[in-house]
Amino acid sequence: MKWITRARPKIDRIACPWLIKRFIDPEGEIIYVPYEEVLTKAAELDAIPFDIPNVEYTHYEDQCTFDYFLKKHQLKDAALSRLAAIIRGADTDRHDFAPQSAGLEAVFSGLRYDIADDQQLLALGMVIYDGLYNWAKYLHKQKHTDGPVEQRLIQVYHQYLKSKGDKKAPSWTKELKEMIQDQIDTNMSLGPFFQDF
Repeated sequence: MKWITRARPKIDRIACPWLIKRFIDPEGEIIYVPYEEVLTKAAELDAIPFDIPNVEYTHYEDQCTFDYFLKKHQLKDAALSRLAAIIRGADTDRHDFAPQSAGLEAVFSGLRYDIADDQQLLALGMVIYDGLYNWAKYLHKQKHTDGPVEQRLIQVYHQYLKSKGDKKAPSWTKELKEMIQDQIDTNMSLGPFFQDF
């Protein structure tokens, strides 16, 4: 099948092709044309238009086109539902739908600013949405501070703050927490801290 939408894609117009190619129509061809040509070219090319007003595959109420694809094709996958909330929030400027929405919009706005070729944007978007889907399927419960050392340090930090009651925490405690979080991805060890004891 051929699928056609407006040129200069950003969030939904990259998410929908990703969904099409990964779950609906792996051999599907995605075509981007100027807005005013979408319906004419759709008729000429026997392509299905999406993400424009007054077609079947479009926004409904507070949901975006990605949501409609999920509903229409009965894609019941918890990871896709998580992804839908993120995409919906990014595409409709409702970043309260999911904490990741603002970041997704920032990434695609930045890519679109720098890349003029719509198919190049789509190729990059496919990789980004593959990664986001993997996160939504396998890693969404994982925290950045999952290691035992980091968890213990964060626990000590919070116990310290709790023991101080309503008193304001000293500024060094905030700096310490930031240092711990900044070092989480390194091979941090408590060994050097305890070698003098």
